[in-house]
Amino acid sequence: MLNAGVSGYVLKNCKAKDLITAVRMVSAGKSYFSPGVTPPAPRVCPTEESATVPLTALSDREREVLKLFADGFETRDIAAKLDMAEKTVATHREHIMGKLKISSIAGLTKYAIREGLTTV
Repeated sequence: MLNAGVSGYVLKNCKAKDLITAVRMVSAGKSYFSPGVTPPAPRVCPTEESATVPLTALSDREREVLKLFADGFETRDIAAKLDMAEKTVATHREHIMGKLKISSIAGLTKYAIREGLTTV
């Protein structure tokens, strides 16, 4: 959760005052976890955000598909836009994730922004 950017976690049966405390702490840049929830220790191994695989490792078509995912398009929309089957788009996505060692669309989006393939 922490590696994905989560700053807090509140149980759904928490008291209203705990929820208010959590919102205030997180909006102040701190973290908050409900009593009884042990936050996981931060990972020390390289994360998706530190991936250093160059954009040139991808084919032209993979870069095109990556850009569209990073721009917020869904698989079916990309398939229609590029005139290909949804399964082909999914296969491209799997290859891209494998080559870049990134396991989420959010990670792909961060990578695409960092590499200048798209903007925020």
